[in-house]
Amino acid sequence: MQATTKITMHNGSNVHPFTVGTEFGTFDLEIDKIAMTTKAQEINIVIDQSGSMDEMCEDGNSKMHQIKHVTNNILHFVSEKCKDVNVKVGLHSFNTRVNTLFECTNITETTIDALTFRLKHIRAEDGTNIEEPLKMLCSVGTSTSADINNILMSDGDANEGNTDSDELAHMVDTRASNYFIGFGLDHNPRLFSALSNRENSNYYFIDKIEKSGIAYGEILQSILYRAYNGVRITIENGMLYDWKTNEWRTELFVGKMSGEMKRTFHILTTAKEMVLIKVTAQKVETGEEIVLNASWNVDAGADLTKLFYRQRTQEILYKVKRLNEEKIVDRDAVKTMKMEMKKFTAEMVGYMKQNGLSDDRLMKNLCDDIVVVYRTIGTQWGHMYSCSRQVSQGTERAHNTSDTPTSPREKANSGGLTPRNTRSTHIAWDLPDDMDVFNATHRRWRAPIFPSRSCSVMPSEDQDQDTDDDEELMNNHEMSAMHYTETQSEVIESIVGDDNV
Repeated sequence: MQATTKITMHNGSNVHPFTVGTEFGTFDLEIDKIAMTTKAQEINIVIDQSGSMDEMCEDGNSKMHQIKHVTNNILHFVSEKCKDVNVKVGLHSFNTRVNTLFECTNITETTIDALTFRLKHIRAEDGTNIEEPLKMLCSVGTSTSADINNILMSDGDANEGNTDSDELAHMVDTRASNYFIGFGLDHNPRLFSALSNRENSNYYFIDKIEKSGIAYGEILQSILYRAYNGVRITIENGMLYDWKTNEWRTELFVGKMSGEMKRTFHILTTAKEMVLIKVTAQKVETGEEIVLNASWNVDAGADLTKLFYRQRTQEILYKVKRLNEEKIVDRDAVKTMKMEMKKFTAEMVGYMKQNGLSDDRLMKNLCDDIVVVYRTIGTQWGHMYSCSRQVSQGTERAHNTSDTPTSPREKANSGGLTPRNTRSTHIAWDLPDDMDVFNATHRRWRAPIFPSRSCSVMPSEDQDQDTDDDEELMNNHEMSAMHYTETQSEVIESIVGDDNV
């Protein structure tokens, strides 16, 4: 098998935030590096050509120019790197209707020039009808034995045809692997989130379109180097954490996994020596079902403090996402949540400094998660950022969002211009006057697994105060760089170039 597993349980000697007798552990599922798949693949790329695509980006190019550039590089990558693999690509654009530039076809050195030439004729105009491409994508995979992969990208909202998010979500073809990419601050995150909630579907939020090639590269790598479909994990004598629902379950559906992918799952148990985990999946190449069994091993005394922080971060991301889903902003709930996030970040930073972990990749990423959602909670952009950071942390995705917009009040004072991107923007407490804010009844949250202070390294008395230092910490935080596997880097560099990775 091309997968390895490891269960690690904490012995509870210095950290015990759970019910007496309950212990915390992790389960690692790691896929070896593999060669490009030989299974036939069809990739349907659908790009938005509505009128807003003529808007300019920070680098002086239009959105349409950026997407044409990335798509052109994807086609060249397939023609150059997939010569011995049966990979077909179809290219479509849409506004109020679907325009097919070419159906799924093999991209070769002899056909690449003619196919990429068709990109030049795409012109941004009219509105956005997402219903039409969804119906089209349902029909393209009905007469093929290849794996179907659909990539749909838009910078806006459905304003033509069916605009109901739930109804549009039920049009998604769950037989295919679907990637819904919303870029910029004007796309509808609730719509894209609804589309991605369907099985085998994924939501990518690209905060700056100049970074779209990175997301496309990661997606392309996951398609071409896919190892398993339908990965499912079950556990006996324990429970697995589901980051999507903030619940502990005995079964998790993971979906597809590619080469060099590693996933870490959190475990609770009252009988660690009896924990049994079963992984089932289908090999992409042959369709053969595999069964992988794992049991508790000798790493019982491992220090899992960093994973405790990850657990707490995931719980906070869930709560923030739920707050941002509300149509009416609850100012008191937002204020309370921001207070919790400031104290939690200060606690993590203190732990990192005390233990020489200031450059630790996981801890820095957890701080990034909290800071990004802190800066945007309760604003019109809160949902897209909290959803993106929650998904990226839950699935351990490399691509992530970090460029947060200025505060709504600054945007209003600037005459409604598109907000600039900055690393040190603070979302003001005073929300815009035109937003309907009232003290809504507090939503019932699932009880958090951890109390507010559940780590072995407790904050100092100074950290326990809501001080200006905590506020400065959130405002001046520098985002960490994204990290990719060797294969991911090869694909991304081919699409966007070394300077953009």
